[in-house]
Amino acid sequence: MGKGGGKSGGKFLFSLGLGLLSGGFSFFGGGLSFMSRAILGASLGSSIWSATHKPKTSNTNSPNIQRFDKAQETMSSTATIPVVYGYRKITGNQTFHETNADQNTLHKHVVLCEGGIEGIESVSANDLLIPTGEQTSNTVFTIQNTMYADATVKKNGKHLYLSCNGTTKDLYLANKDDASSADTLWSWQTSVPELITYINKIGDGWEAFPTATTSKYPGDLWDIAGARKFIGTVTFSRLYNPYDSFEDNGYFYEFVRSELYPSGSGHGHRKRTIFNKYKLGGAISCYQSLVNVQASTVTGGTKYTFYDSTPPSNYVDVGGYPKMAWLDMNFMVSNELNGNPSVSCFVKGRKVYDTRTGETKYSTNPAMCLRDFILSKRFGLGKWITSENIDEDSFKEVADYCDEIITYKGSSGETISCKRYELNIVIDQKQSALDWISDILGNFCGFLVCSQDKLFLRIEKPENVVYKFNDSNSSDLSVAPLALDDTPNRYSVAFIDPLNNWNSVEAIVEDFADQKNRGKIIEKSVNLEGTTSQNQALRLARFYRDYNSICFKTISFKTGQQAMHLEPGDVIEFSFHNVFKDEPFRITEIKENNDGTFEISARNYNENIYNDYLGATIQVYKYGTKETSLTGVVPEIKKLVLNQNYFINSDGSIVSDILGDIILPTYPYIRNILIYYAIDDSEVWEYFGSTIDNIFIINNAKIHVNYRFKIIVENTSGRCSEGYVSEPYYITGKDTPPSDVTEGRVWYNPNSTEIKLVWTPVEDKDLKCYEIKDENFETIGRTITTSFTYEILDNEAHDFYIYAVDNGGNLSQTPLTLTAQRNMSCEDISELTVEQDDNNLSQINISWNEVEDSRFSKYNIYVNGRMVHSTDGTTYSYIANSSGTYTIGVKTYSIFNVESEGIFKEITIKIEPEDITEFSVIQMDTDRSNLQFSWERIPHGVNYEIRMGEDWDSGKFIAKSSSNNVVYQIRKEGYYKFFIKAIGYNNKYSLNAKELDLQLVLTPNVIENVNVKQNPKDRSQIIVTWDIPTDFHDIAFYSVFINDEKIGTSITNSLTYTMPQSLDISLSVTATSVAKFESNKNNLFTHIMIEPYDVTGFSGTQNVAKKSEIHLYWQPPDEYDINHYELRIGESWGNSTLVSNYITNNY
Repeated sequence: MGKGGGKSGGKFLFSLGLGLLSGGFSFFGGGLSFMSRAILGASLGSSIWSATHKPKTSNTNSPNIQRFDKAQETMSSTATIPVVYGYRKITGNQTFHETNADQNTLHKHVVLCEGGIEGIESVSANDLLIPTGEQTSNTVFTIQNTMYADATVKKNGKHLYLSCNGTTKDLYLANKDDASSADTLWSWQTSVPELITYINKIGDGWEAFPTATTSKYPGDLWDIAGARKFIGTVTFSRLYNPYDSFEDNGYFYEFVRSELYPSGSGHGHRKRTIFNKYKLGGAISCYQSLVNVQASTVTGGTKYTFYDSTPPSNYVDVGGYPKMAWLDMNFMVSNELNGNPSVSCFVKGRKVYDTRTGETKYSTNPAMCLRDFILSKRFGLGKWITSENIDEDSFKEVADYCDEIITYKGSSGETISCKRYELNIVIDQKQSALDWISDILGNFCGFLVCSQDKLFLRIEKPENVVYKFNDSNSSDLSVAPLALDDTPNRYSVAFIDPLNNWNSVEAIVEDFADQKNRGKIIEKSVNLEGTTSQNQALRLARFYRDYNSICFKTISFKTGQQAMHLEPGDVIEFSFHNVFKDEPFRITEIKENNDGTFEISARNYNENIYNDYLGATIQVYKYGTKETSLTGVVPEIKKLVLNQNYFINSDGSIVSDILGDIILPTYPYIRNILIYYAIDDSEVWEYFGSTIDNIFIINNAKIHVNYRFKIIVENTSGRCSEGYVSEPYYITGKDTPPSDVTEGRVWYNPNSTEIKLVWTPVEDKDLKCYEIKDENFETIGRTITTSFTYEILDNEAHDFYIYAVDNGGNLSQTPLTLTAQRNMSCEDISELTVEQDDNNLSQINISWNEVEDSRFSKYNIYVNGRMVHSTDGTTYSYIANSSGTYTIGVKTYSIFNVESEGIFKEITIKIEPEDITEFSVIQMDTDRSNLQFSWERIPHGVNYEIRMGEDWDSGKFIAKSSSNNVVYQIRKEGYYKFFIKAIGYNNKYSLNAKELDLQLVLTPNVIENVNVKQNPKDRSQIIVTWDIPTDFHDIAFYSVFINDEKIGTSITNSLTYTMPQSLDISLSVTATSVAKFESNKNNLFTHIMIEPYDVTGFSGTQNVAKKSEIHLYWQPPDEYDINHYELRIGESWGNSTLVSNYITNNY
């Protein structure tokens, strides 16, 4: 069970994981070793002064040493030279500054960091990129989408369009004028860093990553790389500001230079400016592909040269910058570069020695970077600690643990893979080496243990129990739970976020249940200067939270020599009386007392808090017990492991010893283990002895016999278990190897990556097991059966060697060699059918034969080289967006994540329905304003659409129908153009419209043969008649007018009207259609007299018989409507007296 080893010369522990959370660091041992004293006294000492001596400069100010978020360029002789591990953005320290006499050029040196780095990227001056080599692209940040294959990005003027999954986000980007005039703008509209942060918060797989800083407004960003096409060089006849690059009417004009040139007339010079002209393009695909967003670069001759550990030409003046990375810079003064330009860049940090590979290279592995820091004589602890003081195996183990790949879900649900822990840190302040080591350790839950002048690196991770303590080997127990009021329930972890322009942001992890129970929030802030991943920061914060909330119990107890082989960080199990039962603890401190005993301090341990999944459930176990030695059943031992040792006496005889290793039960009341044995078939158990440990040895055992053992557990009350009886164990009495394994085969599991090695058994009586080695002759397993299961994850051939092992641990001489090689891929389909759908022309129907292969997982369907779908079925329908030729393929995908070559076919499709060739229209009889359109049906035409206008594109929609005719009402006469197209199931229109031109007349014909006559029985009544027009079918009524005044309407072809008086009239009749269109008038002029004709033949005679009586006679008019006569007497009709009226006869 133990780890072995001799007495320690004192142990102590560095740990952020424990120190940060418990309030400090602990150092163990009676006195500190040379190495520990060196670590405590060391500090980061490299500075500009110590490295270079004081440079010549006119600037005597010494600003504060720059940090990442306080980017200041300094000329301080005491400024710390940063040490960069991993990838970080920094600003440099100016060490040399010189201008020419006219002060229009500037030469200066900028020291970036300690040398030996991988390189630099994106050097900027006053936030403008300085072009050199691959950096001429002017890229400020990149955009990509990790979720949707149709994702595109486009910039048009001040609009940035992000499109994916059928939706588009329009981001309006403000320039300086907008910012000064607009009432309200979002911060991301006026700041490029804020814009980058905003894009990262949109979701839907959108990501933005800064590659350089810029003071430009987002609205002044140029374009998307690849979205514009160079047209040529153009010249304007005036001078422009060097930064007057601009967009105009779909083109981008990039400033090249302004100059004066001879006028040609011999009278002075003229001004002109040269621009590069680009055509702005469309959208750029950005699915899992970085697209560069660009802005201005420094122009006008500004340049730099990067040196790593190379001295400058003015070495005597500036001191040489030994082992430093620095820039030799030359500036040309311009509007944006004047005074003392600030310089920044991205640094790929130190190349470190990796003990796992023997290579020195750029690394973000925390363990290897920490090792480099500790061993550096220049800025670390190399003056006191050498590689001989480093336990390399412990550093390798932690390095491998940090490099393990884990996965997590991104903000949009995508799966992201990353290393468990990485380090990207800038060491740029004077502080003790212990503080810097603590800062580094905090980024990966590491801690250091110093034992016997060896430095061991450990990490907070799941560990196996290395030793068990109980009542028999411990005493003086002290238990002290951490104070609840001091335990944080909210952790605010600050980390450096590249997606937030490399600013420090906070990741918050809450313990809401504890906050609710305690009714308050206890917050702890942690700075992780070397963490640039939000997921890593959250995992660390979650660990701090769970460590304090779950592992809150500390114990201290005394023990004997058992503690000599233990180290701080080891996990032990502790059982004590009724208080604890097999509870795991991690050792935090070991002290050696004057009386030879040791005092161990530990904190309870729970392996569940190390889960890499942020949402993992943590199981808390109960380790207390109320049982006593007088209750319950005394448990049996768990297992007995037997082995033989052989040695040869001087007389040549072989002596066998039996070694027994007892696996004890988890039981706090064990007093003794009683050991009995029996030989061969004997029923008599011989008492061998007892032990309080788990090891026993029977010396000089009989050979060529079988031993059986009975192990009884006796508790502190004298109660015993029934006894554990072992299988017979044959004592061979020999030192020759066992027989070889001679026959075997490989069995392949068709449903997984497993193989099974199967072999015939060896008949040796002392056979203990079989040992399996891989092609490197490394032991990969042991088994007592004749088979062994192993997992193969590639298509390579693997050799396995199978040995027989006897009780003495001897291996057979010649192993059985089995070679396993499995095909991880699945067989391809053999039949592929690709057809255009009969109805939906955009649909390509794909079908294939079913593959019967045990390795099969799914089919991947490809269209034009892009995977569009996965299925376990044998059909799929793809919707094409345009006509053309499509390459369709189907690949099989195996359960081992291997894809086949696939089968492919081409198909050329036209997704638009055919053009309509027959198109006609008639005016309906019942309503001539209703047009009945008719056309021929065409294949694949689901609907038909008619438009009216000058052409199809600008025409007005008037009707859509699924049949081959439709009625549409026209409200105005005139000349019309009608167009028709067919619409398919896919809502695609036929390519060309069929045109129909038509002159439409909606007014009824003029009424002909209008006649009028008077009613002979009543001359005041006139009867108007007319001919019914030939287009009578849609006539709603007729209107009759006298002197343009309507006197009535009729639905027939006649109208009777009573004249109020005699009159000369203009008579006309119009026809009105059901659509209320009226015909023109055709006037008839006539006179209507409604008075009777004059009386004629008027005479009279005097009555002879009666002379006072006169007889009057008259001739009645030839009329039928005379009603009566009226008789007057006098000088004239107008001057007369009525004699009689209503005379009905004619005398």
